[in-house]
Amino acid sequence: MTDRDDIGRSLFTDYLGLQDELTEQELDYLERTRRFVDHEVLPVIGDYWQRAEFPFELIAKMAELGIVGDGIEGYGCPQMSPTASGLINMELSRGDGSLGTFLGVQSGLAMRSIALLGSETQKQRWLPGMAALEVIGAFALTEPEHGSDSVGLEASLHRDGDAYVLSGRKRWIGNGSIADVVVVWARDTEDGAVKGLLLEQGTPGFQAEVMQGKGSVRAVWQADLTFTDVRIPLENKLPGANTFKDAGGDAGRGHRDAAVLPTAGQAARGRQADRHDLGPGEDEQHPQGPRGHRDGQGSARWQRHPAGEPRDPAHGRHRGDLHLRGHRRHPDPHRRTGHHRYERLHLR
Repeated sequence: MTDRDDIGRSLFTDYLGLQDELTEQELDYLERTRRFVDHEVLPVIGDYWQRAEFPFELIAKMAELGIVGDGIEGYGCPQMSPTASGLINMELSRGDGSLGTFLGVQSGLAMRSIALLGSETQKQRWLPGMAALEVIGAFALTEPEHGSDSVGLEASLHRDGDAYVLSGRKRWIGNGSIADVVVVWARDTEDGAVKGLLLEQGTPGFQAEVMQGKGSVRAVWQADLTFTDVRIPLENKLPGANTFKDAGGDAGRGHRDAAVLPTAGQAARGRQADRHDLGPGEDEQHPQGPRGHRDGQGSARWQRHPAGEPRDPAHGRHRGDLHLRGHRRHPDPHRRTGHHRYERLHLR
């Protein structure tokens, strides 16, 4: 492996011990995705980025990992917690943001829209193949004149006999040019409500063109979509998608991403506080609740372990991560009451 290939490889750092909070299943998802990124993605993704080419070969290998589903229950989707889903996307994005974007569109938007808003027949038809990456999905909401103000979207539909007729344009649609099924949001001209339809690749009047000249996430394709009197069978309407609220709800854009940074910051600060206050000695022998014994002479916080494992810091760290023993407080006779000096303890 060259120095170039080594750029971006995981260093397995976990200074705040956040991995202590993970279940065995979550750790397994983290580690298998990490191995995939280190050994399959990093050696080749730079060339895909240079060529602005979609990495079909990597997607085929990703299918073997069993990581697609975003926590959807059943329908061939692997069981995973929201934390596991976030860890998978984090690791893929470490390899290249293009892969994280692809998976976010596939499972977080397209599959979840079908899972939450679709009929049982639609779920049975589409979700198993999408979980296996045998079927690619897209989510078409953004338009040339409407991005963050998607409530003003202009794509329209109306019923005509046994079909809906769809007209309009969409822009910046991830996977749009390669999708087997596209979740399309358009305004019904009869009642003015925004509704969701499942548009299948190859339907007459549907065109998709890959956008050129991108400066980032170049290894995933966004597309301009054009709908010219596209006829979509009535049974392809998502029965739970009848208002714009449905489009922007739990199945919509950014419902998890918006919480990532503040949540990560809170988790990091909480773990840092726990580590800072850990102390050995007599306090560890008198646990009182999850933060340990406090009597004014010292302080200790207990480390967090998976359920059923000992919490005494004297018994060592779980999984061999960095063990920050923290500071121990002692009364300082040279300061007035209530103040303490700090005796720096050891790292091990």
